[in-house]
Amino acid sequence: MASAGAAAREALIVNADGYDEVAARPKPSVEAAWDLPGGSLVELVDEWVECKYEALRGFIKAKNLPGVETRVPGNNVEVRDSYKGNAETCMRRHAEQDASK
Repeated sequence: MASAGAAAREALIVNADGYDEVAARPKPSVEAAWDLPGGSLVELVDEWVECKYEALRGFIKAKNLPGVETRVPGNNVEVRDSYKGNAETCMRRHAEQDASK
């Protein structure tokens, strides 16, 4: 959900390969998936970017990658944590926030 005071954002779902449906998963897994019809509108709850750093692969929240929306896969982008006092940001194995740990 959008945070209090923030306007809800929507995204148009389109399969880049031309198929009528798009596979949607709560996290990378073949066990939990839904096929959404192409052209569906979904609410953006959070934005994650799949990243590589040296031998590591994972996901970083888009808000910590300034300008990422103008980049294409394969480009490098600066990592800057959204909290000004932090010198590092977290890259996660899955695109999910788990504040319980």
